Amino acid sequence: MKIVLSIVFYSLSLQLLLAQNNDTIIGSVSFINTSSTYLKFNNTKKLNIGDSLYKIENNTFIACLVIQQLSSLSAACTSIAYCKTVIGDKLYFIKSYKNVVQDNFAEKKSDTITKKNIDTLFNPSSAIATNTSKRSKENLNIRLLSSATGSFNNSINEGTHRARASMTFNYDNINNSKWSIHSFINYNYRLGKVFNPNILRSDLKIYGLDVEYRFDSTQVIIAGRRINNNISSVGAIDGLQYEKRIKKFIFGAAIGSRPDLTRYNYNLQLPLYGLYSVYNGRNNAYQHTAGVFEIRNHGKTDRRFAYFQHNNSNLIKNLFLFSSAEFDLYQLKDSVFKNSFSLTSFFVNARYKVNRKLSLSASYDNRKNVIFFESFKNQLDQLLDEETRTGIRLQVSYQLFRYLNLNANYFYRYQGKQSNPTRNVTAYLGSNRIPGVLMTTSLSYNYIETIYFNGQTISLRANKDFFKGKSNVELDYRKINYKYLSTELELPKNIFVLSISQILSRSSTLLISGEWDIEPQQQAQRYFVTFIRRIRKK
Repeated sequence: MKIVLSIVFYSLSLQLLLAQNNDTIIGSVSFINTSSTYLKFNNTKKLNIGDSLYKIENNTFIACLVIQQLSSLSAACTSIAYCKTVIGDKLYFIKSYKNVVQDNFAEKKSDTITKKNIDTLFNPSSAIATNTSKRSKENLNIRLLSSATGSFNNSINEGTHRARASMTFNYDNINNSKWSIHSFINYNYRLGKVFNPNILRSDLKIYGLDVEYRFDSTQVIIAGRRINNNISSVGAIDGLQYEKRIKKFIFGAAIGSRPDLTRYNYNLQLPLYGLYSVYNGRNNAYQHTAGVFEIRNHGKTDRRFAYFQHNNSNLIKNLFLFSSAEFDLYQLKDSVFKNSFSLTSFFVNARYKVNRKLSLSASYDNRKNVIFFESFKNQLDQLLDEETRTGIRLQVSYQLFRYLNLNANYFYRYQGKQSNPTRNVTAYLGSNRIPGVLMTTSLSYNYIETIYFNGQTISLRANKDFFKGKSNVELDYRKINYKYLSTELELPKNIFVLSISQILSRSSTLLISGEWDIEPQQQAQRYFVTFIRRIRKK
């Protein structure tokens, strides 16, 4: 009875808050792909590009999406930091709220919904000491995913097929207590030939599994495997994490071990420990993070480093800035250990919104390559990502007309004594919700030049909603031509993709995709089927 009364009281309070603000606009998530989240509104007259949309979590409004494109009834948005949405979620625009925008600064990939890593919908990782609510309210959120992927290529092999099951289980404030459980577990089953069974033997991956105890709204302790967003570059930590909030500061400590880098299981021979602090500026307009960590390997110091991160979301009007750096404090040279202070990793991204139509961005990245334990990208897409991740990137976005947007970026990387630097040029022309047909279309061109190969890609994409947004059909065509400089080999490809997403109910979604990959001497077919089920209890 108490739970029911609490829900009723909270609902009435929320409606009163929204009713007091005449500029509140409510939208519903209708479609999600790798680059954007689409929302439907009754009208968008009071919305502008760059506005923040808020999601309700733990009885508070949290900035979740930023509007990038607008039509009369819909908006295309990008996610803020680690905020996740699913189809059917309600988001709010509240004019009286000061926009607190945290750009994720990730390169926006123009890939189909079935080609993205579906784990973006299943990420339980979060900053620890973020709940400032004085009341602990029970919240159960379960997401189940089952999928099948595979390929057929009779000219090379018998094809590969994989079945996959994922579960995210988040149970906050169990029975209105201070205890919570979070988990993200994935299981793969492979059919057909396995070329290296020793590496692929472990098909069960536990990406997150922890128990949380929150003493009060200012301090919490975590036991288990968790990626903490405040120190996300450290990666997953198996062990204990503690955070204490004091006014605008958060102080934290972590002790445990790293997951094994080949199978991602527990490895007590890789201990890790460290301290860190976070400072949140006025109105959360900026955030500073600093920490010191030591990582060991079989009892010996493997790495000792300092980590710094700055996130400036609204300190200067229309300027969004993010930067992170790592300095190694320990060095082994000629079998002699010594303390050092050398920059080993650095990333900075700045985006400036000149006006409603024009925005400019620039980034520099020299971070180490990321290890992907799972990926749904084909070989060429992975090669392109690896070649264009570290370097200098310049980007300009301009809204030509209400329904037409232009985006162009230039990437440059020079490596040591190599005479041929890597260059990458991309141009994108897209129309969101063409009047009359209400269809989204885009045309893009990509040219890359590296020391190993040159290549270009032309892409054409169109998608349209049917049955009041419950169904979406997407067609994609890519013409690829890569030439490897060390040989006479050329790799022309024509790729056709048909993707269908269907909302079965408010808690169930079905995704189906087929891909035809055509080369001069061979062709392959790939399929991707995913069923998503969400269970919520508040």
